[in-house]
Amino acid sequence: LTLELATLLNLRGQHREALALISKRNFHPWEGGEGKVAAQYTLALSELARAALHAGLANVALDYLQQALDWPQSLGEGKLVGHQDNPIHLLRGLALHQLGRDADANGAFELASIGISDLSATHFYNDQPAETIYSQGLALRQLKREEEAQSRFQLLYQYGEQELDQKQTIDYFAV
Repeated sequence: LTLELATLLNLRGQHREALALISKRNFHPWEGGEGKVAAQYTLALSELARAALHAGLANVALDYLQQALDWPQSLGEGKLVGHQDNPIHLLRGLALHQLGRDADANGAFELASIGISDLSATHFYNDQPAETIYSQGLALRQLKREEEAQSRFQLLYQYGEQELDQKQTIDYFAV
């Protein structure tokens, strides 16, 4: 129920409250594991960082983003092999750029631009979400590598077109 409440708070834009709720509890893997707790924790921190960036508080944003990269043990899970932090690195790059630290910003954009560039339906907790590909494209654009950026955006578009009329089914026995 704590996880569901945190999810609702994040959906309502109450990210500070969601983060406070998650942070005061020690979760166990059987309480929603499979990335759900970490996803809400990361979402709250990313949105707080985004708001700080818009307010011109890049150092505050960087603090939030560092927390999003370093999950506490209280979440009850760690990062799986192959976990992508592209959206966080993209925001880090924007914050560093806002501070005038362009070399560091470019390093963060490089981190945001790498990783898996395949896309498939996200049915399970370890499937790559589309925002990692989108973040790669935005990071490549920041690095002035427009052709590579367009290839990521085109991949998203083509996947969307391909899946638009597909009937979705859930394999209940896959996990």
